[in-house]
Amino acid sequence: MLHGDKARFAVEWRLGSGHVYPFMYGNVCYWNCGEMVGDYDLGATLSDVLIALKYPIGDCGKRSSERFYAMTGHDAYSMLRAGLVVGDPNLGEFVEAESWARFDISLPVDVFDHWRMYLIDCKNRSRLLVGHLSAQHRDYVFAFECILSLGEFDNVIIEFATALEVAERDLAQSSGW
Repeated sequence: MLHGDKARFAVEWRLGSGHVYPFMYGNVCYWNCGEMVGDYDLGATLSDVLIALKYPIGDCGKRSSERFYAMTGHDAYSMLRAGLVVGDPNLGEFVEAESWARFDISLPVDVFDHWRMYLIDCKNRSRLLVGHLSAQHRDYVFAFECILSLGEFDNVIIEFATALEVAERDLAQSSGW
């Protein structure tokens, strides 16, 4: 199944087989500006993906920041990463006071382990900043940026989560739960 537009932002997924409720297995990846983000072929526990979606969905409509929006994609990505992942002590006060975690839309599941993503809203647009784990640097480095319509990511991710919830409910019913 595909939710969204691969040329802009989309989630591609399929339900696999061999489910044992409450675990759903399958494949999933994101498409950001025509670039695949995630390892679709690796396969995933989709029930874990559904749980991880709680945070990006909970922050829908709460990602506005003129400061980050005004920065270059590379600089905004680097500052968010330094504050959220690296734990730069010079940024700690801002990270907490400004709730920077709301910008982090990365999912902590195996298929997305090599990717970090941040979403920043301002006015009528969103900036989707994508970083990739570099083998040479052994760190996440800024890879590219996508400009989306305000709410575009939110709408797609909610549609995807709803579809996963339906699949989970169907699996539960077929398993007699």
